[in-house]
Amino acid sequence: MSHFIETIRIENGTVPMLNHHQQRMNHTLSHLGERGPFLIKSLLRIPKEAGKGIFKCRLIYDKDGILDIQFHPYTIRHIETFSMVDIGSHSYPYKFEDRAWINDLVNRSKADEIIMCQKDRITDASYANLAFFNGKFWVTPKKPLLHGTRRNLLLQKNILEEIDLTLHDLHNYSHFKCINAMMSWEESPIYKVEQIQ
Repeated sequence: MSHFIETIRIENGTVPMLNHHQQRMNHTLSHLGERGPFLIKSLLRIPKEAGKGIFKCRLIYDKDGILDIQFHPYTIRHIETFSMVDIGSHSYPYKFEDRAWINDLVNRSKADEIIMCQKDRITDASYANLAFFNGKFWVTPKKPLLHGTRRNLLLQKNILEEIDLTLHDLHNYSHFKCINAMMSWEESPIYKVEQIQ
């Protein structure tokens, strides 16, 4: 049976994106044929040590219920180099716990992180959605492997615009960000497109 995860930002003891995580969990459970969602709000017991600062909550579940909940202090990854990788026919429509094929691509690359693409269309990084800057506004690939919670929030706020982004378009962009639930838009480091090998 497949296991799924929600990676949730705990900020000074609060869950700022709770509704977005609940929506994604509901969507996953609906796909599995489960009608009754597990309410994250009633499941989380935030430990005292997570009451100050940024913590990563890793919630593991399947169609029958919650399997494990872990809390760890969170720090933003330091990334210097990115490698472009074609992922062929792989897909990742739900946030599966098993990420072996993604981890294997990262381990086989000669960079700190990978940018994944399919048939020249840019999708995601290994752990985040992507946003690219053209000097005027930020865009995000229209068809990511996984529709991240932070990405959805930024689209709702009109901070990002969806476009069909190909490898041939990269020369139109100067900078990019990796965006995920654990980093606010302001916290996400800005990288130069030239850092992609």
